Amino acid sequence: MEYVSCEWIESRLVLEQRAVKFCCIGHSGNKGYVPICDYDGGKLPVEEIKAARKRLIEQNNGPDDTLCKGCHFLQKKDWDAERRTTALLDTVYVSNFSICNLHCRYCFVYLEEFTPVSHVAGYPLLPVFEQLVQEGHLAHDGKIEWGGGEPTIVKGFAEIMRMLMQTGHTQQIHTSSVKFSPELAEGLRLGKVQAVTSVDAGTRETYKEVKGRDRFDVVWESVGKYAATGGDMSVKYILRKNNSDAENIRQFIARCRGAGIKKLVLTPDFREIAQQQVTEETIYGFALMVDEAERNGIPVQIRDEYLNPEQMRMVTKYVPLSEKGWRYRLYEAKASARKALARLTKRTRALGAALATQRAIERAQSLLEKEASIVHPLQLLEPSEREAPILGLLERQTLTPHPRLRAKLTELANSRNSAVRSEPVVLGISADAWTLDGKPGYVIVDASASPQPVAKDMWFTCWADKRDFPVRLTISDGIGEDFEHTFLEPTQLRVPLPEVPAGESRIFSVKTDKTWRRTSLNDPREFGVRITTSI
Repeated sequence: MEYVSCEWIESRLVLEQRAVKFCCIGHSGNKGYVPICDYDGGKLPVEEIKAARKRLIEQNNGPDDTLCKGCHFLQKKDWDAERRTTALLDTVYVSNFSICNLHCRYCFVYLEEFTPVSHVAGYPLLPVFEQLVQEGHLAHDGKIEWGGGEPTIVKGFAEIMRMLMQTGHTQQIHTSSVKFSPELAEGLRLGKVQAVTSVDAGTRETYKEVKGRDRFDVVWESVGKYAATGGDMSVKYILRKNNSDAENIRQFIARCRGAGIKKLVLTPDFREIAQQQVTEETIYGFALMVDEAERNGIPVQIRDEYLNPEQMRMVTKYVPLSEKGWRYRLYEAKASARKALARLTKRTRALGAALATQRAIERAQSLLEKEASIVHPLQLLEPSEREAPILGLLERQTLTPHPRLRAKLTELANSRNSAVRSEPVVLGISADAWTLDGKPGYVIVDASASPQPVAKDMWFTCWADKRDFPVRLTISDGIGEDFEHTFLEPTQLRVPLPEVPAGESRIFSVKTDKTWRRTSLNDPREFGVRITTSI
């Protein structure tokens, strides 16, 4: 009998932190992943899983909206005929831990650091798999996919892997390859384990920028050892804004060839997908990567499981390069003309604002001299009056940047800041760190006295009510490209600000496109985002 369902509902399970879920792929908008029940180790609630499966299937075949509806994996077919096992599960995904030996900039372990989901060792997994195998809940030829943080540093990993090898179950292990695992290498040699390492860079500099730590050579050494076993060793590349250039792609392929890699997997950064921020350069990077891999005899796959059909069409827009590369060259020509016009417009605006900028510099100098004249603490009791003039100057700087005005404003901000000079100064916010009434906040990062470039992370929090979303955040310094993020739900966002060169400073404006009010508290204020250096 035909009914609406999917493979995840029918036969898969995700072991999450403090819960078990049906899936770990979000293709139904911002509804999140579909939960089954709370779980934090111990005996797996098999009957509860069965009941939740039955209930979800009934809901998906009913008229009301569900957490699944909108996902392209949801299909109407004869699922009883499709089922290849009588066991409860044929695939188990392990992500109940988040400890890791890298700091990847696209990963929740980094983006949600210092929150309850970060650096979690997870509950013991050996009893879970013993129950699944001994009670026959996992198909005899079932698959286990290890994700989460870094599996090879999870307590008991080697013991569990050996047990599952003995029972004949297939395992796919997503490893950073920072730590070489002899057990994993043996599993590869015996053909009982698959391994995947996401390197995401072709140069040491980009690797450190994307992965958060300088482990480039160590990782390639481990990858080469794993590949030398002759087993199923894949290398993955997550194409994103800062690693899709031709140099990184070509050097990456050269490294793969040198390491003896026989399989390459490509995906986009799914946060860029969710935010609709995949650039044309990244899309071209997919085509260039496919072309370079095929030229070097390396089989390549764009993993479609995590992409819906529309997203798949987007990332394959220029594939194959030999037939569709002209489209990107046309895009480049148009983009180059637009950038030239934008530069000309910016220069014209700066010339037109030259007199106003000079006056702003003089005003900043006057404020500095006034600060120097303060001799009594009682003169500091009117912060709003003291801050208003500088906020206007900060707005001018972020709209029409000028190095002298930036230097004066940085000096002025530092004169009012009691914190360590290397820490960012935040102005234009309330006492509890919120932007209010649709007005921007400002973040000043000072590297003027630093012998090294300064890179800082900031946290932006939006606790709006569901009805107020989406809320769009824009961070701009008037020099580089704006950073934009759309809040779709209440959350805390970690943003690495652009690196500030040694001897310089940067001033960033922080704006939201709308404001919201607290509904649970008697607070009449209209909020934007909360700006902090930590959470």
